[in-house]
Amino acid sequence: MSGKRWRFHAAAYEEMLEAARWYEKEAALGEPYLAAVERAVRQLQERPVGLLVPGLDPKLRVRRVFVQTFPYAVVFVDAGDEFIIVAVMHLRRRPGYWKKRVRSRTKRPLR
Repeated sequence: MSGKRWRFHAAAYEEMLEAARWYEKEAALGEPYLAAVERAVRQLQERPVGLLVPGLDPKLRVRRVFVQTFPYAVVFVDAGDEFIIVAVMHLRRRPGYWKKRVRSRTKRPLR
């Protein structure tokens, strides 16, 4: 397990909850969605690797891991002293909306 702390950017945390509410309302899948995101985050906590996000400077250290069963990815940044989850993004909607968060330090404790 990595010795670094993990945190959610506040907007990433809220978008994850918003998606869970939508899945719950539309298909009673809110809890399975949250469980799948949690598994992805735990995977990262155990071994913080992921695919570099294409189209960004590799020096920014922005990576992603896919959420199983759902069309989402957890996007995170190695910020030196900690890892910050900057997005829990839908893979087919609004690409790149979260990029301004990469340098933002607003965050919420990891749950």
